[in-house]
Amino acid sequence: MSVKDFWRTYFRGPVQQQRVAGDWGDSSIPSWSRSSGSLSSGGVLVTREKALALSAVAQAIRQPAVLAAGLPLDVYDVSQDRKTRTLSRGKWQNRLLDQPDLTRSGFDFWSDLFSHVDGYGNAVAVKAKERGRVVELILLDPERITVEVDPKTRERTYCFHRNDGGKVEIPGSEVIHVRGWDDAGRPWARSPIDRHKDALAKTAGRQNYVERYLANDASPGMVFVFPGTVNREQAREFLDVYKETHTANPGEPTVLGGGADIKDFPITLKDLQFIESEEFAVSDIARIFDWPDFLLGAPTDRSFVEVMGWALRLHEVPRLQRVEGAFGDDPDLFGAGSKFRPYFDVSELLRGDAATMAQVFHQLRQVGAITANEVRIPLGYPAIEGGDELLATPVGGAPNDAPPSSDPETTPPQGE
Repeated sequence: MSVKDFWRTYFRGPVQQQRVAGDWGDSSIPSWSRSSGSLSSGGVLVTREKALALSAVAQAIRQPAVLAAGLPLDVYDVSQDRKTRTLSRGKWQNRLLDQPDLTRSGFDFWSDLFSHVDGYGNAVAVKAKERGRVVELILLDPERITVEVDPKTRERTYCFHRNDGGKVEIPGSEVIHVRGWDDAGRPWARSPIDRHKDALAKTAGRQNYVERYLANDASPGMVFVFPGTVNREQAREFLDVYKETHTANPGEPTVLGGGADIKDFPITLKDLQFIESEEFAVSDIARIFDWPDFLLGAPTDRSFVEVMGWALRLHEVPRLQRVEGAFGDDPDLFGAGSKFRPYFDVSELLRGDAATMAQVFHQLRQVGAITANEVRIPLGYPAIEGGDELLATPVGGAPNDAPPSSDPETTPPQGE
């Protein structure tokens, strides 16, 4: 049995025969769970499932994850001063980063890893090795992991809790741990869902109120007025009949007798400022998960290009750098002293609209900063012969390589 097959078998439980790696959204933890949820200050149980039921929360985790998963992660030869880097081809790390888990696509692996960091606060991958080299990465379920730190050596042990109640102790040197933000420098970061359970509980409570409101045929509260001859028991019986009829058949007419009257309480979602509170909830969730609220549905006057530029520079790039650092510092992949480092290529996402980029490419081409092929290839055009030559900038200004005008009034006659 190979090392990686040993790890796969070891992480499987006797009941649930599925790989540890992968999206565990449809899995269960029947015999052990590190956390079944947290109680808010109002006594509401906030679980990850309840939080993800809020569309803004799901989008705040999914959007940056799939955005990062679609970016190329390449190996670069970095200069000693860290100022320049050159794309390196043919390294064994290139293949590993393209598809870390051989049983699924690289896109799925990286999407899950970033989702774990934003959703759980941590992502952990076991390094499966053959002949001392990492050949595969097995992504673990963060809810099954606890971290133990030796008080003397400060070495970490990652404890994976299996379905059968057993515990697998993994040395820290055998995993890659991408830790999310934490205010106290803990070895295991707190989940943003746990940290902000009070705010998420309020948002979930508002959603539950709307569901009950709509289940009541979107009708406001009401009061039945009875004459003094109706006792409490009769009034309660009438109310039960009304609820049964109205709830099961919204819109059905109601017959009142005995001098009864209905008075509405004019409290609507508008009166409760529901729309305003929903917009605030989206903005609050955006702050919790460090993602722009206008990508979660909040109104904005910004253009799409401006929105994406804002999201990438302030929110997505720090996420990428966190993963680049964790993988780049791992001694089995690169190491702190290695001249090679992994970097995500964000150039495609940082470009502006077509008109802006055409102007930028033209200016860079005119001053001799880039070649014709360096303009053509990013735009999806094939390279051309002679397109790798830079334009020489003449004295007195940049060259004009625009095609000659076909207007006879502006085209000088031959010989002048």
